[in-house]
Amino acid sequence: GQSGLEKAYDSLLRGQDGRLLVNAGLDGAVRQTYQLTPVQPGSTLVLTLDAGLQATLQRALQSQIQTLQATAAAGAGREACAGAAVVVDVKTGGILAAANWPGYDLNTYRAQYSALAADAAHRARSGQGPLAPVAVSVPGRGPADRLLSAALEDMTRSAVQNLIENGCVTCGGKALSKSAKLKPGDQILVELPEVRPLEVRPQPIPLEVVYEDGDLLVVNKPKGMVVHPAPGHEEGTLVNALLAHCGDSLSGINGVARPGIVHRIDKDTSGLLIVAKNDFSHTRLAEQIQAHTFTREYSAVVYGSFKEDSGTVDQPLGRHPTDRKKIAVLPNSPSARRAVTHFWVVKRFQGFTQLRLRLETGRTHQIRVHMAYLGHPVAGDPVYGPKKSITSLEGQCLHAGKIGFVHPRTGEYLEFEAPLPAYFTGFLQKLKEV
Repeated sequence: GQSGLEKAYDSLLRGQDGRLLVNAGLDGAVRQTYQLTPVQPGSTLVLTLDAGLQATLQRALQSQIQTLQATAAAGAGREACAGAAVVVDVKTGGILAAANWPGYDLNTYRAQYSALAADAAHRARSGQGPLAPVAVSVPGRGPADRLLSAALEDMTRSAVQNLIENGCVTCGGKALSKSAKLKPGDQILVELPEVRPLEVRPQPIPLEVVYEDGDLLVVNKPKGMVVHPAPGHEEGTLVNALLAHCGDSLSGINGVARPGIVHRIDKDTSGLLIVAKNDFSHTRLAEQIQAHTFTREYSAVVYGSFKEDSGTVDQPLGRHPTDRKKIAVLPNSPSARRAVTHFWVVKRFQGFTQLRLRLETGRTHQIRVHMAYLGHPVAGDPVYGPKKSITSLEGQCLHAGKIGFVHPRTGEYLEFEAPLPAYFTGFLQKLKEV
């Protein structure tokens, strides 16, 4: 029967028991990227995914299709299955699985996806080869990177700068320089490089393991370590270290690039992370995070002084409207998500305050953005702090010092703490207490 895309999308991401089969971050990202609109029965929905998300969503779709097929075989649920579900290999356009009912023409779908697979742009986006050079109309007069990032959909200014540095952008047949200025009428060609799937490999990187059993482990991540591989950080990440430490004993729900990762902390934030060794643990730990029963406490040093001894910031967060790499408080945006941070003053210093903070929700950059919103950015924060940040800290003075959760198998509540690291205590020693 007729259904909204949002309802159909939810049904594809949920298993038979109603649990989300992929993390809420993917769910929210898709909802924000594709403004959801109603669709009619028989509509075809195509999702082109990057390599990191492909396996995750494919597994979720296959699980749902098996459920639908079992329902159909039992002679029930025909109305719910009227739209038919398809799993597509985005690299080849081939159909991997389909829920097939009377009136559903598989050949029609095969023809549509064959045409899609032959499309050069689709092939390049799905990692099969480089795009042909794209001709760009210059929208105005000014710096090349700014104008091209505005003209090229879904490409940040830094990504355009990388293309210019690598000689992928030409004007009149000559490679552009980073300082080039453009004007209307300039003939620009942009060559987009091939998208290569990340290959995640084990690396014998030392790990500080605070706790470990057959279902999970808790690690103390050092400042400067990226949690999972991404372009520009393919090696030396926590995931590379975990693969060496755990082998194949990591959950797969979050895809090939993020095995075992239930939640994450920023590269320059130190502290405790929980890692799932199997999908059973991953699912139940993720449910605790979504239900806000997961204990996560941080220590931070922030600019300025507080009159009060404690407080709560309850302000929704979303992607910054102009700088897509940043998060912002967006009180009137429908795409923003509720975010709540509780804080307590630990010590007051001249010009700075040490805080203990507890997350009620766990949004990207939540503490850093909420503190900046109060006028007390985290010391050393190069993104949300003053223009002249404290470079000796090499990033924000923020430490995830306590984590607590119910063990997914035993039902026992466990809580772990990590002492303040040397960079944090060293900075405190330089401050004058009030």
